[in-house]
Amino acid sequence: MLKLPPPIWAPVYVLTAAAISWFFGWSKVPGLPLAPLGISLVAISWILPVWAIVLFRREGTEVEPTSPTNRKLITSGPYQFTRNPMYLGLVILTLGIAIWVGAWAMFGRP
Repeated sequence: MLKLPPPIWAPVYVLTAAAISWFFGWSKVPGLPLAPLGISLVAISWILPVWAIVLFRREGTEVEPTSPTNRKLITSGPYQFTRNPMYLGLVILTLGIAIWVGAWAMFGRP
């Protein structure tokens, strides 16, 4: 089985959705695109993952969740608010791109 990390799946999904929208000529979502909101979401989507990675480095543990040598369970920083801030960052990023582009396929429906 092919194992790709979520940071690879996110752009694959976004590019696939964009290609489907373009191929079928689907119209934009009414009221969208909202470029300033989409760009803002794309920009802030990096805060949680970067914060988590910096915290992991500071605590001396690995970012890779399946690493056999993980030394510590982190429960501070962004982990006080969400179980996985890196995945949440990817969700915010793809939502920002969908709002920025405003096409139906980006929202998962034609």
